[in-house]
Amino acid sequence: NNVMVCDLDTGEALPTGQEGEIFFSGPSLMTEYFGHPEETENAIRMENGVRWLRTGDLGYVSEDGSFHITGRIKRILWATNGDVVYRVYPMAIEAVISAHRAVKQCAVVGKPDGKRGYLVVAYVVLHGGDASQIQAELADLCRRELPETSWPCVYRFPEALPTTPAGKVDFRTLERMAAEEDVK
Repeated sequence: NNVMVCDLDTGEALPTGQEGEIFFSGPSLMTEYFGHPEETENAIRMENGVRWLRTGDLGYVSEDGSFHITGRIKRILWATNGDVVYRVYPMAIEAVISAHRAVKQCAVVGKPDGKRGYLVVAYVVLHGGDASQIQAELADLCRRELPETSWPCVYRFPEALPTTPAGKVDFRTLERMAAEEDVK
């Protein structure tokens, strides 16, 4: 088996169907990041004499043995509710918002908030329609489908999302935009 999914907290291998960090192994696995031993140590994990590469991807292995990538670990946010710290999964929030018929594209990022972790900010491109009405519908949808710590505090409706030169959503630009949002 060349794919392993590990718990984000304990690092232990997870059974089929449970989501965690995806690791790969195999004969063509890289040896090292040349001249960067610390990065190599963070990327390669040894287990029972087998070298595993940490992908940074979040996912799971299904019953039929195929694997599913559900997001990137570095996009996971955290939030607090009293003394409890929660993980917030922007990819899950994006999936809920994107299910709305008026949504063309969506990206979710966090606004840093010292005492509360990250506040959720949703950037939503619409096919058209009344943004204030759609915002109310999206907020209701998120309240029904997501835990409270994942509810967006702010919805913004740009005409398009910023992209990288490769044409992917530019999350760094969105994170800078979110940091400037006035959220109480």
